Amino acid sequence: MKSKLPFLGLIAAASLLLAACNVNMATDINADGSGEMRTEIGLTQADKDSLASMSGGEVADWCTQITSSSDLPQGMRFTQEERGDETWCIATVPFSSLDELRRLYSDSSGISVDRLEIADGRFYYDLTLDNTSSGAGMFGINMTWQLQAPGTVASHNADSLDGRTLIWHLTSGGPSRLQAESAVGGTISPALIVAFIGLGCLCLVGVVVIVVVVVLLVRRSKKA
Repeated sequence: MKSKLPFLGLIAAASLLLAACNVNMATDINADGSGEMRTEIGLTQADKDSLASMSGGEVADWCTQITSSSDLPQGMRFTQEERGDETWCIATVPFSSLDELRRLYSDSSGISVDRLEIADGRFYYDLTLDNTSSGAGMFGINMTWQLQAPGTVASHNADSLDGRTLIWHLTSGGPSRLQAESAVGGTISPALIVAFIGLGCLCLVGVVVIVVVVVLLVRRSKKA
């Protein structure tokens, strides 16, 4: 039986190493249902000093210290970014469809998917997160959940919205409900495209017939 991944990706591992850190779970979704899911862990200078002291001052890659685990999703890649004085370790997993994203969420303990689909030109996002297992309150972790929704956001319960990006600030001690809906826009079926082409051809034929009739009438009037 496949074991569940820690809630919010690699937070448990980071919590064991750091007294405090910033964690952001981000999901970017395209109109076709593909996209990527990222776990971002930010380390302040104090966090990096703490890691250095634990490893005897020899830490070449901060991300390696946090993400050393054999039970990670297939295809996950790690990058490290410097953002001002902070170092961010970023674990990214791509997905090709919403079904695949649903499996990624379901393989993380503490995440329940209530609705995740694109139907009738609308995108629906409804998750329940069990924050009690994250250890955020105990370890002082600042956690956020970020979603870049496809299309135009119509409704949501996020703490903030910037264009298509929604952000929830998570707290420990109980479940959190994350909900969003956006207008993606419908697609034109091939049959409808053929119908439009056929209608255009009929209109063109009608115009040609009218022109021919007018020309014949003009010629007859001149002869008369």
